Amino acid sequence: MKIVSSTNGGASWSTPTVVIDAFETSDLPVDRPWVQVDKSSGPYAGRIYVTSKNYEDGITTDHVYMKYSSDGGVSWSSLDILDDSIPCDLITSMGCLAIGADGSVNVMYISWHLAQSFFVRAVMVKSTDGGVTFTPYIVQQLPAATAINDTLQGSTYLGANPTNPLNLVGIYTSNINGDADILSVYSNDGGMTWAQTPIRVNDDPIANGNQQDMCWAGFSPNGTFCAAWRDRRN
Repeated sequence: MKIVSSTNGGASWSTPTVVIDAFETSDLPVDRPWVQVDKSSGPYAGRIYVTSKNYEDGITTDHVYMKYSSDGGVSWSSLDILDDSIPCDLITSMGCLAIGADGSVNVMYISWHLAQSFFVRAVMVKSTDGGVTFTPYIVQQLPAATAINDTLQGSTYLGANPTNPLNLVGIYTSNINGDADILSVYSNDGGMTWAQTPIRVNDDPIANGNQQDMCWAGFSPNGTFCAAWRDRRN
């Protein structure tokens, strides 16, 4: 996995530098890369964060990984496993990365670890020291009917409000209403607690057999949160 940067609006690009080598661990930790930059005025402003997951082979236990760079991507920290306290274990999950307005590092992923819970859970780990240490929080317990199959693509996204460091919004694909919908949850205390009644984002009739998946989202600079997804109602 490599990274490049541009200082002229994309007209030209830097020489690629390696972030994570495929053979850095035995499970090939280079799938689903995600990159964010700390744009706050905090002590880690400008730090680049990259999350990834291992290659899915149906045998290897899944993990969410992270590295960061404090020199514009020239050098990188050692590879950190983010799901060590609440493992992904029996489920494949990518790490959804969001940098808060206060410079906090927030990563959401899905866990199914029977030693801790019989239920699939959405988990978020949070760092306030530039990605050195993380504290885990439970976002939501996900019912069994949440699972997406067939040709649908289960998806998740985590966004951090640039105008409010305490506001985080997560969206995900869920089958809880009988067909795939896009649901959202939010936190107003930096991710420590979350609204436990999800909000259905798509507006077609419930359980009408039309599927929504492949969600993505983002905050505008003024704090407006926008969500997009693949919609099959037509």
